[in-house]
Amino acid sequence: MLSLVNDFENGNWRYDKFQNYIWDNIAETALSKSERDALINNPNTILTDSAKKLRISDDSGKGSELCEILLYGIMKDYYTALSVVPKIFYKQNVNDNAKGADSVHIVIDNNEQDFSLWFGEAKFYQNIDGAINSAINSVDGFLRNDEQIRKENSIIM
Repeated sequence: MLSLVNDFENGNWRYDKFQNYIWDNIAETALSKSERDALINNPNTILTDSAKKLRISDDSGKGSELCEILLYGIMKDYYTALSVVPKIFYKQNVNDNAKGADSVHIVIDNNEQDFSLWFGEAKFYQNIDGAINSAINSVDGFLRNDEQIRKENSIIM
């Protein structure tokens, strides 16, 4: 189990650290590799093009893609995972929510002959009361929906 908390210093949350982590990981979740490669020498364009693909919502737990970017960074940094299906990139349009699991990653085992496939779910909550149950219900609903899992697997393939 991995648990992360944004730093709390001198009575304040360190929002700048959190924001930098989001910006450091946004391009890999919102742009294709060819789009990133074409803009390799244009870091500002990479960030603005990535941000244009986001659907941000103030409604806690509903539609914020910042959670997905955070989850991507955690999978990459703590599990050396390779992103398979960056959901923000594969959305039909900017105003749509990304469908299915919030992320799909491959973790290659040390011997490089075995791997595991990780489906991720990420949510932000204003209040911890009921947050865990809501997250568990969301994951449980996904895992019990064979059609949704088949669709997710077809995207992966």
